[in-house]
Amino acid sequence: EYGQLVSLLFYLLDNKGRIVIRDNLRHILKDDFRESYVRGVYRNFAFYLVDFMRVKNNSHDFFKKHITIENQDIIDRAVEASNGGVVGLSMHLGNWEFTGGYLVYLGYPISAVALDHAVGFVDRFFKLQRKRLGIEEIPFKNSFNTCQEKLEQGRFLGLLCDRDFTGNFISSTLFGKKYYLPKAPFLISLRTKSPLFLVVTVRTGYKYKM
Repeated sequence: EYGQLVSLLFYLLDNKGRIVIRDNLRHILKDDFRESYVRGVYRNFAFYLVDFMRVKNNSHDFFKKHITIENQDIIDRAVEASNGGVVGLSMHLGNWEFTGGYLVYLGYPISAVALDHAVGFVDRFFKLQRKRLGIEEIPFKNSFNTCQEKLEQGRFLGLLCDRDFTGNFISSTLFGKKYYLPKAPFLISLRTKSPLFLVVTVRTGYKYKM
């Protein structure tokens, strides 16, 4: 109930974000677009925040009850093919923190690059929760060499690959529009000869699927 209320308030107050989400969904869905889908984005994000705020150090029960994984053999094959670590590419879809936390639950050592939040107390809270999930956070600034070191140590490296923040990108097309993919995840994989795979965790009802 609290998640529902928070999502509605955020949907009503977040004018700039709501416009961006609506435009993106309209472009993707075209005639199938409904305003309820925009509200659904806010609702799912609010539910995720509620779960994220409640997670504790002993999160095994949460992952066991609420997350299922598909195609784990892809991860296993990537690990077998690597002489060091592997790169897990995620995106701004669902939430990457639960992806990392669940992989830690499965026994993989996880490091992930994350941008700092503009609001100090929000940034501190997210860092604390990621630590509780067992994720070693790598600051975004000047992280390229650190990422290579983590892979050489045999760790899983988590990177978001759907937004470019540096101006060093690859131009591509997505849903008929020009799109810019960051080069860094692919350069890191090539230089360290580390396999990479795509992984996202999305909410399905009151549970999550990876």
